[in-house]
This record gives sequence, structure tokens and C-alpha cells, in this order.
Amino acid sequence: MTLVYMLPTNPMKKHLAESIDSLSKEGNYYQVFDSYKSTQLDNYTDSLMYMNAIYDGDESAFEK
Repeated sequence: MTLVYMLPTNPMKKHLAESIDSLSKEGNYYQVFDSYKSTQLDNYTDSLMYMNAIYDGDESAFEK
């Protein structure tokens, strides 16, 4: 995660903004093929990872 916090956040924020509609429509646990649990995507975890990655606080990358 330390290395992630060293990446520029503006491109990530732009990409996340473009993905909000898709994530909202799909819900937390979207299934690529309905009724097939093996195709289930965990958008909830993806959203948490995105939010952590775009955090741009004043701390050092190590402290974040």
C-alpha cells in the first residue's frame, strides 16, 4: 500500500468518477451471468480499495 500512496491520485480519481455509474447499477455483488455464483464480482471490496488508493492526505506515504 505504501507504493500505491506514492502514485498520482488525479488519474485514479478521474477513472473512479467514470466508473461510478457502472458500480451503482451493478450493486455490491454483481453476477456476470445471472444465477451463476461463480461469476459473482465483489464490487464492495473493489470500492473500498479504490477509496484507499485515492486517499490524498498530508501524511507521508508510509503513514497513510
